[in-house]
Amino acid sequence: MAGITDRIWQRGPRVRGRVDAREATLHVYGPENVPITHLESGADGQFEFRLPPSSAGAHRIRVLPRAGGETEIDFDVPPGAPSVEIGLRPTPQPGRLALPRGEPIRLTFIGLGETPNPRIRSDRRGFRVGERSIRAHSESNAYSLAGVPGDVRFLDLPAGHYRVLGSRGPLWSLGLREVEIRPGEETSLDIEPPVRLLDHPGWLSADFHVHAAPSDDSGLPLRQRLADFVAMGADLVVATEHDNVFDYAPLIEEMGLAGEIHSLVGVEVTSTYRGSETPHTAGHSNAFPLAPQPEAYRGGAPKSQNRRLARIAEEVHALPGRPILQLNHPRESGFDSGLGSYFSHLSVSGQAHDPTLPLTAPGNRPLIERASPGAARDLDFDAMELLNGSSMVHYRIARADWFSLLLQGEVRTATANSDSHNAAQIVALPVNYVAYTAPGKPDQEGPPALDIASLIDAVRGGRLYGSTGPLLEIRLGERGPGERFEGDKGELFVRVRAAPWVPV
Repeated sequence: MAGITDRIWQRGPRVRGRVDAREATLHVYGPENVPITHLESGADGQFEFRLPPSSAGAHRIRVLPRAGGETEIDFDVPPGAPSVEIGLRPTPQPGRLALPRGEPIRLTFIGLGETPNPRIRSDRRGFRVGERSIRAHSESNAYSLAGVPGDVRFLDLPAGHYRVLGSRGPLWSLGLREVEIRPGEETSLDIEPPVRLLDHPGWLSADFHVHAAPSDDSGLPLRQRLADFVAMGADLVVATEHDNVFDYAPLIEEMGLAGEIHSLVGVEVTSTYRGSETPHTAGHSNAFPLAPQPEAYRGGAPKSQNRRLARIAEEVHALPGRPILQLNHPRESGFDSGLGSYFSHLSVSGQAHDPTLPLTAPGNRPLIERASPGAARDLDFDAMELLNGSSMVHYRIARADWFSLLLQGEVRTATANSDSHNAAQIVALPVNYVAYTAPGKPDQEGPPALDIASLIDAVRGGRLYGSTGPLLEIRLGERGPGERFEGDKGELFVRVRAAPWVPV
């Protein structure tokens, strides 16, 4: 910000100084704690900025070093003084933690005793809306390593006592270490890499709803997103940025992760405009797989504004390969949710779907209306997201809608996705397990080869289940998920498996 305020206050007093930190963010306050400006110190800790021309009296600088912690510098500005010099000021010194190498792992740091959780990758901006602190999308108390040569080798952490959890998703072991970080000292993190505890042959794990920097509501760097995904042990990530068709494949190749994960190109079709055709918008829906069009607007994203969901479905299904259209978070936290929760307003009526009534009931009828004979209905999506992130309230309401459709012969695939936008939201949990037998050798390392047509057929056919950790085997007679059983009776077989640390 000082890059702007220094130009405005060219006649104001100049403040120079130095802090004992390699990199730090400085927030400057005037009398009565009024914010003035903020800036970054140089690599050697030096800083310089200008104050408003009329500045005088007590001022304060809040110093936030890159590695965490904070300190304050109080200084006085004499009336009419052209400059103020501040001598070297000490700041909390971080310690350096040497990270493990060669294996994907998600490291979660928990402060013990008086040590707070670290704010790794904090932008140190201190941005707030009212009393609510808004953190950077890249910030969390976890750090993911992809197991490639480009991984970061060291983390600078505030001095303190930490518990470190090492994980790789719900099918792997969980490591635990305690570590003491001392100021100015280097410590090695001696933690065992996760070991795979459970296999699930014939199933592929996938997250169909993920966001990063190409979305207008995420600032998460792409490399960090892919490292997060690999460290959660899933097989397939679908790029679903808001109205922006994006392809992870080139970056996966560049990072050396082609043997670890697959990706599909997709988009989140995001209706936000209240128009004549959609007084309450058409909600949000994911379309995948798509072919990116680099020369097209937003990579060729389908048109979404002031269009009924039926028209969006027609456009998506007319694309090569007939992509999946997944209705996202049809309910959020209740029946009066926002514009992204389609079943809470049904686009045109503003009235929520009532799962206790038939589709022909007046309030529910918009779902099955056709603009003309043979035209698509708003109901003609392929899948609907029952599990979205960690909201059980959302899940239970959306599940009631889903059962209501099933009981009326409208079969839709139910999915489970993270909808992760930032580093604090875990990616690939919940996750979909898709019944999928890959071409190639059964004992090959890494994720199975990807036959996109077969995978999409399995998703559209409902041959998947969503999970928050446990693995499921289920049959009715000889039929499994997504298949139909016929007859007046049959033997139901259910088996649930989970890693020892996953509650069932």
